[in-house]
Amino acid sequence: MTGIKYERVMGVKTLARTGWMLRGIHPQVAETVASHTFETAFITMLIVDEVRKAGLKLDGLKALEIALLHDIPESVEGDIVKWSKDRLEEVVKLEESALKELGLEIYSWIVEELDELSTPEAVIVKIADNLATALQAARYVRIGYGGASEILDSCLKAARKLARTRLSGDLSAIVGAVVEDLAKNCYPRSSDACG
Repeated sequence: MTGIKYERVMGVKTLARTGWMLRGIHPQVAETVASHTFETAFITMLIVDEVRKAGLKLDGLKALEIALLHDIPESVEGDIVKWSKDRLEEVVKLEESALKELGLEIYSWIVEELDELSTPEAVIVKIADNLATALQAARYVRIGYGGASEILDSCLKAARKLARTRLSGDLSAIVGAVVEDLAKNCYPRSSDACG
């Protein structure tokens, strides 16, 4: 553990996610990066469990490592909103540099796998990441922050598309079923829970 800047890493516990504040959600109410990471990891675990129940092989530890560390670079770089991140040309280098700054360069493989979605584990975490964001957006919409509905819809759409297009066969069907099951929590009062 020598060299890990532990307290700096833990900065994600108090770092509010910028996208919520841009939608009018007060910083005191805005979800933190660490809260989002927890929900992403929890959803990842649920997906991995369903995949294993079906008898398919998946590296659950790897998936959880990716989920736990997917936003850790933000403790150095801040929470860069998706609009900006999509337009940055050096995102992978930026995040690898942030991991090095934190003493976590041993995990720089995660940044590349997530960027390229080169493994089923990375795809599952990306799906869980989108689902966690959609579920949080639904919570905000229910308490009156209508500006979060755009994020809800786009993240749910992204999770569904990833399950359908980046996974194949039984894995796609199993993950897609988990997505639909969790999507019901996004629209609890709607007769069409799938959006």
